[in-house]
Amino acid sequence: MGPHGNTLAGGGNDFTIRLRDTGPDTGAARIRDSAYPRITGTAWARYFAAVDFTPPCPTT
Repeated sequence: MGPHGNTLAGGGNDFTIRLRDTGPDTGAARIRDSAYPRITGTAWARYFAAVDFTPPCPTT
């Protein structure tokens, strides 16, 4: 971990060291950007019928 607790260092068999920002905003953005396909209103109504449609990953 980095001095501020938001950096994680990792390595692999290829001897490459990777630094990852683990701050909540960066992590949420990484998940949001990789989520595909985005949930549709129809799918939301099917699985979350009691909850108003509020997509967790709005398009920008």
